[in-house]
Amino acid sequence: MIHSRYISIAAAAIFFLASLFSPAILFASGADTLAQLLAEAEANNPELRSMREAVKAREAGARAESSLEDPSLKIEMMELPSDSLTSTGPGSAMQTRYMLSQAIPFPGKLSLKEKAASKAAAATRSDLAAKQLDVAALVKEAYFDYAFLEASEAINAEVKQLLADMASAARTRYATGLSPQQDVIRVQIEESMLIGEALMIASGKEVVGARLKYIVGRQQDTVLNIEAALGEGRPVFSVDELLKKAVANNPLIRARINLVEAAEASYEFSRKAYYPAIMA
Repeated sequence: MIHSRYISIAAAAIFFLASLFSPAILFASGADTLAQLLAEAEANNPELRSMREAVKAREAGARAESSLEDPSLKIEMMELPSDSLTSTGPGSAMQTRYMLSQAIPFPGKLSLKEKAASKAAAATRSDLAAKQLDVAALVKEAYFDYAFLEASEAINAEVKQLLADMASAARTRYATGLSPQQDVIRVQIEESMLIGEALMIASGKEVVGARLKYIVGRQQDTVLNIEAALGEGRPVFSVDELLKKAVANNPLIRARINLVEAAEASYEFSRKAYYPAIMA
């Protein structure tokens, strides 16, 4: 009989070990559905991870642009004693004056600088959104390429079995003198062609699988477990509607708009750059 405390210890150990693995390894368990692969690519794709860090850096830089410059502290000491010139502490002078100053930019300069940086950060976010769409499209393309090759492999196996039966029948008929030897040779040639086709399909699956593993951020030594089924119907869509959605929602267009607005703000800032700052 197993005590409950041993079960609790085992469960805790399993949870601890699971926490040590990366999300890619955790995702790799079970069947690899399209939704799971898309989520895995969103979390682990190396290009997306790099771009997310770039977005964070741009946003942090934009927040910093709205801040004033660091204030400066000036200390003036007068009437230092002649017998202790090496001592320059404030307490050694007869009179010490502290001055704190702050440079205040000319009105409008700081807001324009912040706007330019914010628009540049927004453009980077739009580039990230565009890259997310590209990665999702690559995952779907590789997923259905793999499904197509799986279906081709199944059809190849069925045809190979059919030809094997035909070859057996042809050899039997040739042995009994009911058919010429050319029939046996013809079937054997077809079998050889199917073997070559099977090798090409297997090679294609390896290539597609390697590409899919890279997109989703998996190690190449992991095993894919894709059970995709190709639909018989064709998708129905309107080209005009797709064009309208692309113009309205495409993140690359939003990125270029933000870059234009950032350039306009930078231009306005450069026009005011020669205005002096106010020292307070």
